[in-house]
Amino acid sequence: MTSKGPIILWHNHTEQRTDDAGTTILTSICPPPALFDPGPYEDTRRDADRDSNPLRYVPSLAYFCIKSLLQYPDQIHGFGSPRIAYERPAISLTYDILRALVPSYDPWPEEGVEDSLDLPKVDPRLWAVIVQVFTNLPDEFRVYPIALSDKHLPLLQHIPQRDDFSLLTILELSHCSHLTDDTILELKALHGLCALDASETPLSAQGILRLSRTLAWADGHDNASSRRGPWQLRILYLRNCKNVKNAVFDALPAFPLLSIVDLRGSSCSANTLRFPAGFYTSTEPLFYHPTKIVASLSALASSPNLFSSDNYYALHIHKRHYGGPMIGQTSHTQYPVSLRPRPTVAPEDSYVVLPASNGKTASIASKGPIVTPGECSPRKKTPKIKTGNSEILAIRAQKREKEHRHFINSMEWQARRERLEEKELRDRAYASEGSTDTREFSDASDHVCLRMKTTRTKKTRTRTRTSEWVLIVATLRCLPTRQ
Repeated sequence: MTSKGPIILWHNHTEQRTDDAGTTILTSICPPPALFDPGPYEDTRRDADRDSNPLRYVPSLAYFCIKSLLQYPDQIHGFGSPRIAYERPAISLTYDILRALVPSYDPWPEEGVEDSLDLPKVDPRLWAVIVQVFTNLPDEFRVYPIALSDKHLPLLQHIPQRDDFSLLTILELSHCSHLTDDTILELKALHGLCALDASETPLSAQGILRLSRTLAWADGHDNASSRRGPWQLRILYLRNCKNVKNAVFDALPAFPLLSIVDLRGSSCSANTLRFPAGFYTSTEPLFYHPTKIVASLSALASSPNLFSSDNYYALHIHKRHYGGPMIGQTSHTQYPVSLRPRPTVAPEDSYVVLPASNGKTASIASKGPIVTPGECSPRKKTPKIKTGNSEILAIRAQKREKEHRHFINSMEWQARRERLEEKELRDRAYASEGSTDTREFSDASDHVCLRMKTTRTKKTRTRTRTSEWVLIVATLRCLPTRQ
């Protein structure tokens, strides 16, 4: 399973200002914690974990199999093309596999009561497994609403298109000020992107060109699942994008499946001679604003052979994050702060060391040495402000600590080696012919060497020791007489 981080769309506004000392300071705002808020399905999962009541019925084997596949929605295609046909139970009280997996789903709703199914409270991985395993599902499961910053969205983008299943991605980023020519590169992780609404954004033709350059093939693969980037883009809305000019016509042919482009209100000319080959003007109201992009895609899907399969499902990204309602609007998170992932590094990875002050006031400084007019006062070098990166500083500290440990180990190794050499010399002195052991002891203070001979009797197993002291002159100089 491929592990990817969330897609965070955040335009970092950098401001430059100068303080009283004339130092230029660049300030930027980090992404707010609301961008990392978990989805509402996390609350449902925590409530289920706290609920200790057992099931009132025995689930089927398919229930446990689908639950075990929750972590691997991108590997379902490995089981092959045969799928399970879903059949709604004939009686409302009969066991239903969908109701067991999604408790909020009611296969037999009461008349006059709205559908109780709340897909946002269903884990997106579970939804992806259900739509791949079953056929003939209710229309309520056709579109799953999800946020762009959802942590499971990159994983779902690795689900390949097959002959019996298609997973589409619809992204609405209209009125989003964070969609720029730089941040649009974050959309390269949406491999299943089929429709993009970028109306009334700061995007320009350069941003569309950058997005087209993200189309690539994965190394070592030759099937459709190896495509990386928005290869499936079919609908592109650039309505009222004032920065989009005629240069966008050079980037549109890079998307091989692009069918609908809305350039109304942009800076592009209406000259049809500049249109790429195969494009022409259209007045079909179903393909343009105010028709919702989901409805436009449905109308486009009526064309034969538009997708790899007629059995298609969609991920509808209509929020930038779960903290607020819609893309581009200011929102407040409704989840506890403790659920937000803690950053692995400090928000600011830089440090500044100001030079130490001499601590002298004007009255104290006046008591210094008096300099005559003819003499030149010595110039003192002004200390500079030191700046750096805290991560590099930590790496240097670790390096110094490693060098210190290496030095200590070297000293210990050298001492151990000297002890081993001394032991080897003593062992050699112990070895002697027969049963006689010779031991040598060095006395550095008297510069003499003492040799002791020990004789052993094997028959009686008694030991008789005869000590013979031999005085050997260790140096050529005269030694003092030993008392």
